[in-house]
Amino acid sequence: MENKVTLYIATHVKTGKKYFGKTICHFTEQDLQKHYHGSGSYWVNHKKKHGDLVSMKIYQICSLNESDKDYVVPIAVKFSEENNIVKSKEWANQKIETGLDGGSKKSEDAKLNIGKGNKNKTISDEHKISLSEQASRKVCCLNCKTEVNYGNFKRYHQNDKCFNDKSFRKVCCVKCKREIGINNAR
Repeated sequence: MENKVTLYIATHVKTGKKYFGKTICHFTEQDLQKHYHGSGSYWVNHKKKHGDLVSMKIYQICSLNESDKDYVVPIAVKFSEENNIVKSKEWANQKIETGLDGGSKKSEDAKLNIGKGNKNKTISDEHKISLSEQASRKVCCLNCKTEVNYGNFKRYHQNDKCFNDKSFRKVCCVKCKREIGINNAR
């Protein structure tokens, strides 16, 4: 279904916590139930803690075209506001769902909670430099000889033979020529 988006309500069977979200890949409740249970960060952590037993219900299949009467944004925002999905303890959403790009900006409450979690964390200058160097380090696939940044190797190889065949899951640092297993390249 081109130019369509599914708005859904996921309900955790054990805890009753709900999540309102969208997907552009799944258009039946069976498909949702089998393949997709939502991806909001708080929701994902809730499922990790309490298990992935989730009941999926389609709220509405909407259009991505602004000129259509079933355009997703007003429908998603109206539901979000009517059900108070950000502030209500019943919902796991941290921001208003718009049906586009995973939602809108985080609410002020969510920003405060994130800030509180990081308040006492300090990162040394050496650690900052180390993180920067790791992200920008060039590696080369030992199979196809493609050279990419260390942090992007899986992204560029996830669908091809280099990533799927375990015998090829090795890269080498372009600078020092040290061989690195792909599972360590993150």
